[in-house]
Amino acid sequence: MFLGEYVSQMDKDKRNTLIIPAEFRGELGREGFIAKGVDNYLCIYPEKEWEKLIEKWKQLPLEGIKYRKFWRAISSGATEIMISGEGRCFIPRYLKEHANLQNEIVFLGCNEYIEIWDKRRWEKEEKEIFYKGGGK
Repeated sequence: MFLGEYVSQMDKDKRNTLIIPAEFRGELGREGFIAKGVDNYLCIYPEKEWEKLIEKWKQLPLEGIKYRKFWRAISSGATEIMISGEGRCFIPRYLKEHANLQNEIVFLGCNEYIEIWDKRRWEKEEKEIFYKGGGK
């Protein structure tokens, strides 16, 4: 299970390389899948969780155009990743751009998977979640 929030940085020496926090590496292992998130973030799934997700998606009624579009958008943007012993993994440029990842990034443990947000976007999102309406 992935829990917690960790701030990290894009690897400065390698343009599209993330360094996954040590707290997530044991559960994640050396391989996984990375995909676009619905709200301009990225998701990393361990292989077993990705396979479960695919099985759930196969149950969706593909005759509905919104399901086909969803399936197409998620699966076409996903890719397998290899994670080094130091936690580094390369992500394609289109995924980095989708999440608008700059220098500082936030890894969020979301039980079965990990979300990756640009730090400034996450701070804004978090304020909206917890303090919507001025904290009333």
